[in-house]
Amino acid sequence: MRAFAHGYRYTGEESYREAAERGVEFLTTTLWTGDAVGASQGGDESYFTLEPADREDADPPSVDDTVLADRNGLAVDALLRYVAYTDDADATRYARQAREHVCETLVDGGEVTHYRDGDDSGESGLLLDQARLLAGLTTSWAVLGEPGPAVAVADWTVEQLQTGEGAFRDGPAEGPGLLDRPLYPLDSAVEAADALLDLALLTGDDRYRRAARQAVEAFAGAGERMGVEVAGYATVAARLRDPRCIQVATEPGSDLHRAALRLADHETVVAPLVASDHDTAATAGHAPDGEEGDLARGEARVVADGVEEGRADSPAALETLLTSGE
Repeated sequence: MRAFAHGYRYTGEESYREAAERGVEFLTTTLWTGDAVGASQGGDESYFTLEPADREDADPPSVDDTVLADRNGLAVDALLRYVAYTDDADATRYARQAREHVCETLVDGGEVTHYRDGDDSGESGLLLDQARLLAGLTTSWAVLGEPGPAVAVADWTVEQLQTGEGAFRDGPAEGPGLLDRPLYPLDSAVEAADALLDLALLTGDDRYRRAARQAVEAFAGAGERMGVEVAGYATVAARLRDPRCIQVATEPGSDLHRAALRLADHETVVAPLVASDHDTAATAGHAPDGEEGDLARGEARVVADGVEEGRADSPAALETLLTSGE
């Protein structure tokens, strides 16, 4: 869904939007539990190769309705990437509901639990859960102005899972875990670093950027041992060299904010500086260090690596600012 949404943003091709829309429909019907997104649907080649009319009369494969933290983090992120380019009200509603359910039931002081099912629960503090839920929360902040416990999740992750050398463990150092000996997975570390960089740009707190940089530096020189993970690693490494942000001093959902979401490339963070009415506890972002004066209400500014590149007070002016160097 996220990839097709980005494809639609860059090309305007309706086929990409329609493919993302089908993903939205699957998540919010077949996999929807009533509270959030379920874990998966079983595979059945005979069912999925049926013609649509024949499929209506067939019994669909069973659905595992366990609500997993990491997969709902991915779902919230994907739904809201689609919302950023389409303003889809249903996708917004489902993303918000999934986020709130997961944060209410699976997050405790920033520590994320993999799942809960009655008295049964999964492990807590696994890196994949922390990283993917954080990504969903930072996207929620950028698109809706609703951060949820993004800061708490990030702080717990850095304080509990990042070693002195910068690498992230796959889970807590003590107690039940994945293995007797911790692992330091590249792919999950990349996801954590990417989300931490987003949070740094949303909050103006450079310690999250430092944590992301340390995580990436821990794998420096290991490129020849990487598989497909090298793509994500290279992407976040490049973003760390030149992080870009569009700060918008309006309520989320304003014409200027929506224009910023559509005009920004997919690696640029849009930071609404005014708290959402839905989440009055949202912490507004901050101006880059050394900037003189505050951003006026109704203005947006483009910031690259802490340096302001220009301001705009309308969607058209923002488009001119962003495309003037192309």
